[in-house]
Amino acid sequence: MGLFKRKTKVTLEMFIEHESNKAVGEKSEHLAELFATCKAKVRSSKEVAILSGFMPLLAMSLARLDENIQRGYASAFAQKIAAAYGNSSGEQYQERILEYLSAFDKDLAEGKGDKLPTMMSAVLNNICGTSDETLVLCRLGLLQFLLPSLRSDVEFFGELKFVNS
Repeated sequence: MGLFKRKTKVTLEMFIEHESNKAVGEKSEHLAELFATCKAKVRSSKEVAILSGFMPLLAMSLARLDENIQRGYASAFAQKIAAAYGNSSGEQYQERILEYLSAFDKDLAEGKGDKLPTMMSAVLNNICGTSDETLVLCRLGLLQFLLPSLRSDVEFFGELKFVNS
């Protein structure tokens, strides 16, 4: 957010590039640290990166950003993750988007948006290979990071105004 803090009018290309770089870098690193802190065995750092790319996309959807912006971001992130982890990673990202959105929607429909149990289980299964009680600390840590981050991104994205490049 630092790049746009004082500037509410940005170009679409600049926004997409900044957010996809931030997800692949800063957010992914923060999530990796979170898993290290809760002493979870991470099967794939690629899955951690995929989650870091999904969350801004979810925020864009909740902030009701134009679908072309969301598609542009998803495409840019898929390219970055494919470059970092191999070509199949971009396709895997697309699969996770659908899986995590479905889980998120189920949690909201069941009135569990404050705990996101279905989504957290899907995330932990993909990242750690399990979502059992041994990962309670990770589940709590993820919620403490993801919910405020999601809320902040939704508010921020909702205030953006895009200018022609």
